[in-house]
Amino acid sequence: MEGDSVGFFRSIYGPSICLISSSDADICVTRNGLDGFDQLFGPFSIVHSEMTSRDSQGQLHSVSKIKLRFTQLDQNKIDQNEINNRLQVLHKYYTILD
Repeated sequence: MEGDSVGFFRSIYGPSICLISSSDADICVTRNGLDGFDQLFGPFSIVHSEMTSRDSQGQLHSVSKIKLRFTQLDQNKIDQNEINNRLQVLHKYYTILD
């Protein structure tokens, strides 16, 4: 992980890509020792090359060292308590940096 705040955010946040798999695919991956179909994409989750991303206003931004999150669409969502806990951790992190 990089030593600055940008590296910290890059290691935690990134685009989420939802995957939908058939029951046959789920059976196949569990038979081969994986917990879920999304684990097949783990080796491709970190992109080291330079990429171009478009924001909500349509402006292009250069992005490097981005981490992609592959999740199955049918997995449980994060509950509000977990979201609050993660936000508290971020708040403490930035309080220490000040």
